[in-house]
Amino acid sequence: MKIVRLPMRLEDCPVKTTTDVISGKWKTLVLYYLKDGPIRFGQLKRLTQGATHKVLTEQLRELEEDGIVTRIETPGKTLKVEYSLSEYGQTLAPILGLMAKWGAGFRERQASQVSEAEISAAAVTDSAATRGASFVHELKRKI
Repeated sequence: MKIVRLPMRLEDCPVKTTTDVISGKWKTLVLYYLKDGPIRFGQLKRLTQGATHKVLTEQLRELEEDGIVTRIETPGKTLKVEYSLSEYGQTLAPILGLMAKWGAGFRERQASQVSEAEISAAAVTDSAATRGASFVHELKRKI
């Protein structure tokens, strides 16, 4: 069976739509943590080291506006704010899990390629050093 690929505009690509919704400086990290259950804002703030209060709040609001995240306020002596994936946001959980698995595998692959390159470079350096030492030894013998 032949697959027919029709031209499309970038904004019509469903993969692009998905990445647009979940991409943002801190959105992926927030979603990564929320896929395992609700988290209070203060804990999210600690988990997303480097995120300012303002930017984290903006990212959470965007996710809330897109219907991905639910914000729950619990009044009391101090207002408790908790975030969780909405029912619709839960549909992202398997995708996030697959993306996390793929990302970890990609990092391992990159690390092994770097290691292989370092090993090859070290072997070349060792080989050159050995040849250089042999050459010097030959010169000394001839002199």
